[in-house]
Amino acid sequence: MRVNDSPVLPGQGWYPDPAGSARLRFWDGSQWTVHYSDAPSTRPSTAEFWRARLAAWRVAVGVAWVVAIAVASRLALEDRPQFADVAADAWLVLAVFSLPAVVLAIAVVRTPLIFVTTAVVSCASSVINGWSTMRDTHSTAALGVLATPTLGLIIVAIGWGLDVAWRALRRTFRTTA
Repeated sequence: MRVNDSPVLPGQGWYPDPAGSARLRFWDGSQWTVHYSDAPSTRPSTAEFWRARLAAWRVAVGVAWVVAIAVASRLALEDRPQFADVAADAWLVLAVFSLPAVVLAIAVVRTPLIFVTTAVVSCASSVINGWSTMRDTHSTAALGVLATPTLGLIIVAIGWGLDVAWRALRRTFRTTA
């Protein structure tokens, strides 16, 4: 008795196009069909994602951001009026409360120019508001210590929205070109 010498064909499914395109083509089990599909995009692993987000320059910008807020707030405390209603360690609280905005920006804003712009605008806002909070002669200093980082988070959220819109716009023009 003779065994069938015909080649074993793969089962039906999506396979790389034998013509060499970057798309997938459907094999029905016996022949190639006219159906094509884009190859699935490869997503980076979690480790690759965080490695890209925590690039040294991003961390350096984040550290400079927090240091600028802390230094400006500390300097404002040194030069505050005698009757200012601010605790001596309020500058430290302000810097620590600014950390969520910095960490959020490092994690979600991908476009370098938008990241740096967001960092500069949020930092400048925090420095200006922190300066006025540290020199507050009324009982609203505690409110300023909370409002300043909240404004920083709002600026980061706006930066993230701009980043998402910018990347979507770039994808749109890349696919139509």
